Amino acid sequence: MRTSWRLLNKYIKIHKDIKDFADCLTRQGLEVEGIEKIGVSVDQVVVGKILKKDKHPDADKLTVCQVDVGNETLQIVCGAKNHQEGNKVVVSLVGSTLPNGLKIKKAKLRGVESSGMICSKTELGLEKESDGVWILSEDAQIGAPISQYLPEEDTIFHIAITANRSDCLSTLGIAREAGIIEEKNITYPEINLIEDKSLSKPDITITDTENCKRYASRIIKGVKVKESPVWLQEALLKYGARPINNMVDITNFVMFELGQPLHAFDYHKLENQKIIVRKGAKGEKLKALDGKDYELDESMLVIADAKKPVAIAGVMGGANSEVDDNTVDILLESAYFYPGTVRRTSKKLGLKSESSYRFERDIDPENTDRALDMAASLMAELGGTGKISEKTDLYPGNKIEPWIKVRKEFIKQILGFEIPSKTIENLFKLLEFPFKNEGEDYLIQFPPFRRDCSREIDAVEELIRTYGYEKLPETIYPIRFSVENFEAKERTEDKIRNFLVHLSLTEAMNFTFAKRGDLVKINPLEESKIITIKNPLSADYDSLRNSIFYSLMGNLKNNNENGNTDVSLFEIGNIFSQNQDKISEDKKLGIIQSGYIMTPNWAGGKEKVSFYHLKGLLEELFDVLKIKEIRFEKDSVSFLHPGKTASFYLGSKKIGLIGEVHPDMVELYDLKETPVYAELELNEILNERKEIIRFKKISKYQAVEREISFIMSKDSEAGKILGLIQNESPLVISASIKDIYSGKPIPEDKRSISYSFVLQSDERTLTDEEIKKIMDSIIKKSSVQFGASLREG
Repeated sequence: MRTSWRLLNKYIKIHKDIKDFADCLTRQGLEVEGIEKIGVSVDQVVVGKILKKDKHPDADKLTVCQVDVGNETLQIVCGAKNHQEGNKVVVSLVGSTLPNGLKIKKAKLRGVESSGMICSKTELGLEKESDGVWILSEDAQIGAPISQYLPEEDTIFHIAITANRSDCLSTLGIAREAGIIEEKNITYPEINLIEDKSLSKPDITITDTENCKRYASRIIKGVKVKESPVWLQEALLKYGARPINNMVDITNFVMFELGQPLHAFDYHKLENQKIIVRKGAKGEKLKALDGKDYELDESMLVIADAKKPVAIAGVMGGANSEVDDNTVDILLESAYFYPGTVRRTSKKLGLKSESSYRFERDIDPENTDRALDMAASLMAELGGTGKISEKTDLYPGNKIEPWIKVRKEFIKQILGFEIPSKTIENLFKLLEFPFKNEGEDYLIQFPPFRRDCSREIDAVEELIRTYGYEKLPETIYPIRFSVENFEAKERTEDKIRNFLVHLSLTEAMNFTFAKRGDLVKINPLEESKIITIKNPLSADYDSLRNSIFYSLMGNLKNNNENGNTDVSLFEIGNIFSQNQDKISEDKKLGIIQSGYIMTPNWAGGKEKVSFYHLKGLLEELFDVLKIKEIRFEKDSVSFLHPGKTASFYLGSKKIGLIGEVHPDMVELYDLKETPVYAELELNEILNERKEIIRFKKISKYQAVEREISFIMSKDSEAGKILGLIQNESPLVISASIKDIYSGKPIPEDKRSISYSFVLQSDERTLTDEEIKKIMDSIIKKSSVQFGASLREG
């Protein structure tokens, strides 16, 4: 954003010097990236007229000119070639000093006396290079100070505006910040507008009120399109814009001044003199003001007349309704368009403009009428005898800003110190936040131009930003924060990553954005919990993901499309969900595997991924993390196979799921192999993980290994008996499933599962009687609880 010292001082008198002011802006969050001086200050430099031009008697490249400077005629020797008798030129008188430091004295040049200098723009500091002397217009007044024809001295500020501060994309917005620095409110521009009630009001219709929340318009009749006055051209040049004509220049000037994009239509080029704000239609085309043809579609918002599109809303006008030298009547538009729609349209068309830049970042809908009236009054003034109609103002998106409670104690809690009540109230006034007292607390309204503020914490941020970060005391209230706990969790995450990478899995890093429709297809029962983004980057990223599964399936699909079906990926990332008004953010570990675990070798050895392989990987991970007593139970999840899905528990807490991906998902993502997937509640894992490892003496007594086989129903869960064995006695130090068998002589509806476990005491050698007692207890409990019978032989 560019603005200038003089432009700002129209709104507020700034008493600080330029450098201090720039430093203050930067401290308030508006980084001044550069300061640029423009214009020149020269004395004793005037307008002259060349009365006579002769060749120099002793130098072919010089001429001797007689120049009228108003009160006398001077003889000046000149080396340029582009001047002629009758030209109005710039004359630096004897005794003057030019911007480049050259002092003008009476001198003899090759024997001919010269009393002054005819100047080029380079010598005046206006251009780096010039082809000759500066030839002024014929109406320049002889003897007048050249300062009347020079850009005024000024300082341009180049300011970096962050995406959330759309209110500062104007001189008005920067002036508000200057008001905070100067501790006084700004003066808003006076608008002298006289309506002609005999004129018809603009005929406006909005059919897409979701994407056009406000549309205000006036008709200005009887204008003359011509070159803008010098002051307007200079203002636009300060803003970095090119002057075009008075009508177009006014719309650009008001946009830079107030931050509200405007557009001027030639009223008589509009079919039936009507404006309709609607969605585009497939196949519609529009030649824009840049001379290029653009194809429109239903996702775009357009401004149309009764027959055709005449502008791409918020982006650029059409050539079929542009203001030109023959324009007499103008329809002026000032509107509020939905930021997401403008952003998507601009991106899809590859078309950027100063208007789209502002609309994309969300502008103040309450500013439309001020900008409309300011531009209309200027058009009537600079266009000659222009008359202004009454306003048509359609405002379907009008709403009352809510009152937000700001607690004094909360301010102190966040900042760590107390700001006096009087200071808080003064800052609210400078910020233009309406407020009222509620005991020691406040009720405030955020003004509509502050689109980035909506919560109590935003008010606290504004208070400290404007109060001054440099005023924070050196000693503040202590904040409880466990660095050890944070570092331990970070180390655990790194350990998980290293473990999985060493097993040849590849880490994926995905955006947390997702497409709502895709999330619903994966888990329709969770649709109400999906969080929708208000201003999405695109239609494909309109929500926050509620599962790592969504992202990893997308990665797998991309791999498949590129011929890679042997994929093992994992991601550690956040997912989001909402339950009524509560929004939660959880960290998850997701693992997906597809195809072969390893590439077939020369001997033909290969192994496909499976539920049990991934389950074993997880068990090994838990072992590495020193997390014990994990149990698996059958479960069902919408995106996993109903008969091949399990959840795993740590105590009574469900901490994850594992399963083969549902055939419907395989078809939806057009996968060539059926993958397996697991997801862990990483927060629970990180909380359970104990970083402090204590020494435990290795038992010197002999360990005893035993095996036991049960015959049970094929529907029975092997993990339940495994958990029973692990929890049977403190003497059981490890247990695992050794073998699963189906076939003769086992009945068809049953299977045999063998378990291996190790018993050991730290105090003694175990007796056969102790071991038998544990074995008998396991056999009895397995029979009673799970209907399992001991397999003999």
